[in-house]
Amino acid sequence: MESDKEYKRILTRSKFYRLLLRVILFAGGVFMLFIVGYIIRQLSSEQSLTDWIFLLIICAFIGLLGLYCIIASVWYDKAMAFDAKISRRFENKEREMGQEQRLKRMRRNEVAESIFWFVGAGFVLYLILYRYEGENIRSVIIAGILVLLCFFWALRPFIKRLAVRKGWTSLSERMASTADKEEQVVRKREKIMAQHKSDGTLIMAIQEGDIRRALEEYVIESITDHICGVAQLWQMDRCRFVVTFPCGVRRIQLMQLMDSLSYECNDVKLWVPSSVTKRTTGKWTLATITADDLFVAASDDQRQWMVPEDDFTDFLFQSTDKHYLTFQPRPDIDFSSIQKKELYY
Repeated sequence: MESDKEYKRILTRSKFYRLLLRVILFAGGVFMLFIVGYIIRQLSSEQSLTDWIFLLIICAFIGLLGLYCIIASVWYDKAMAFDAKISRRFENKEREMGQEQRLKRMRRNEVAESIFWFVGAGFVLYLILYRYEGENIRSVIIAGILVLLCFFWALRPFIKRLAVRKGWTSLSERMASTADKEEQVVRKREKIMAQHKSDGTLIMAIQEGDIRRALEEYVIESITDHICGVAQLWQMDRCRFVVTFPCGVRRIQLMQLMDSLSYECNDVKLWVPSSVTKRTTGKWTLATITADDLFVAASDDQRQWMVPEDDFTDFLFQSTDKHYLTFQPRPDIDFSSIQKKELYY
């Protein structure tokens, strides 16, 4: 009864937040369109063609953003579904890219960002110092500050490389770009992968929804250093997938991944050395989640195990005399003959 009341409170709060967001979007869209109308009314024939083009570009940008806000507020669910679809398409492209391609793209983005800030600095100089001929000393000061900021952000990647070359360690660490941090993680992970000897832990699942979504949630919730628990996805056929752990994995990470996979896949099975589970016996343990959401297991010494229903954090198995699962030997998979997919970290 108490859980039903809590669920209703959460549902009511969720509806209120959605309604509030729709109101904010609608009000913001109307305000933007009002700004556009005000700017257009201020236009006069005395203004130059450059001013007209500049102001019309601003009006077009603000107007389109305002229209999007109004449309999103009226057709909120469809707008969120469309946004999710675009995000999913972008994520799929991200998955298909190799690490080298991703790092090259990050470098290109850094160069493009530097060019953007250089252009921004030039535009500010043009507007304040040339277009308006420095009529106001305050405008000149503001322009100087903006130009310095633009130049700093434009030169930031080059300053960072100079700091690395000169050995200014603390500065280089503070200014390290996303690509640099990614390269460090990649090198560290590759080193561990080369040294790690797999204990044979693997998960096999039949995809019903989106197994990648479950792995992404697992990364967010369970991987903190991009190393331990890294999950390698393999595809055996159209629906059957295998997950391995090239840098090793902790017990709690395995159990949390099983929980995430159970929402997107059928027949999710985990084979893990019994020494990893802390509680089960024998050499190997087979674990799965039943249709009743029970986390059960069987070890190769024919003993049965289950995680208590009130254990939501530790996922520790306890011995049971109920027969939930028949032990099956770990499948001997030839990984050279199946398709290697994305690495999740």
